[in-house]
Amino acid sequence: MKTWITIVLLLCSYTQLVSQSGNHVILYEVSTKPIDISKYLSKENNNNKVLTTNLNKLFNSSKKLTFKLVCTPNESGFFMLNKMDIPTSKKNLAELVLGNEYYYTNLKNSTILCKKEALGETFIVSHDMFKWKLTQEEKRIQNYLCKKAIGTKRIVNSKGVFKFKIEAWFTPEIPISFAPLDYMGLPGLILELTGTHYYFKAKKIELNTTIHDKIKKPTSGITVSYNEFETLVKNSMQAYKKKYH
Repeated sequence: MKTWITIVLLLCSYTQLVSQSGNHVILYEVSTKPIDISKYLSKENNNNKVLTTNLNKLFNSSKKLTFKLVCTPNESGFFMLNKMDIPTSKKNLAELVLGNEYYYTNLKNSTILCKKEALGETFIVSHDMFKWKLTQEEKRIQNYLCKKAIGTKRIVNSKGVFKFKIEAWFTPEIPISFAPLDYMGLPGLILELTGTHYYFKAKKIELNTTIHDKIKKPTSGITVSYNEFETLVKNSMQAYKKKYH
């Protein structure tokens, strides 16, 4: 009994220490979720080997990228490391979409901003807090006891409204609410995340450490809400289709 009491006290002390500390750095390995391209192409396009090869390179690349989450007590920044000047045709989906995004979060005022390049402009997109539902499922990841949370992400494009299931495994043993992209709000650090098109897996966790990256709140760009940005993209895609089809 004394042994278990000691373990619990040590765990509580560790949790309190982490939550009160200043700076943490977490590196995530990010890969693209494979999809069956043939389901989304017409019979004619499925027979186009050049098209199917290029689409498979984009959506089914085995390339793994590294993203960095930098946290202070109240702010965080999330961005891709080792950006290289390579042709767009050689980038996979994660590089193409997430590579030019920078996520800034502020806990004090519940602000989540994403700076991104799209439609020939620079946007600062504000996100609402993601709505998580906690489950009773548990498993161990990197010796941390993790719990499962699920949610739904809504995506709007020219073909309509689509909903994707989001799944996260987080550990209350590291009570950090910051997360990849806009998926913050859980009572613990996310170690694994299945997003709309991507997998995130924490591969290096540095707690109570020195950070060398300055966390910057995006200020230069067109400020819009997430819903407004979706509408802009949808209208742009519809205008493109009318012009070239």
